[in-house]
Amino acid sequence: ALALERRRQLPARPAEEPHVLFLFEKYPAGWTFPEIAQDLERRQVPTRSGRPWSPDTLRDMLRNPVYAGFILYRGAEERNRREAGALYPGRHPALISWQTFCQAQDARVQRAPRNRRPFWSCPWRNAPRRE
Repeated sequence: ALALERRRQLPARPAEEPHVLFLFEKYPAGWTFPEIAQDLERRQVPTRSGRPWSPDTLRDMLRNPVYAGFILYRGAEERNRREAGALYPGRHPALISWQTFCQAQDARVQRAPRNRRPFWSCPWRNAPRRE
C-alpha cells in the first residue's frame, strides 16, 4: 500500500501539457500516429528522452490513464498484462477528462485492423463510468 501511495504523486511537467492535449485532440479527429509524430518533429517539439517522436510512443501515451488523473496499478501477478490492473485517483492534476480519454480509446479500437468494436471497454477495476 505504501508503494502505491508513493506512485500516486507524479511530478508536474507543464511543458508537456500542450503536446498531450494535441495528441488527444488530433487522434480522435482522424490523424494517425505517424502524422502526429511528423507534425511534432516538424515543430521541433522535444521528447522527454531527446529521441525523435515515434508512433509507438504516441500510442503508449494515448493508452495511459495518467493524463486523465489516474494511476494504473498492477500487482505482481498482473504486471505483464496490459488489460489488467486497477485505477486509483492520482494526486496530480488531470490534463484531460475521463470522457476525452475514453473517446480517444474509442477511436483507437475502431481503427484497429483486428478488432472492429464500436466502443472501447475499459478493462481496469475501479474505473469511472462513462458519461
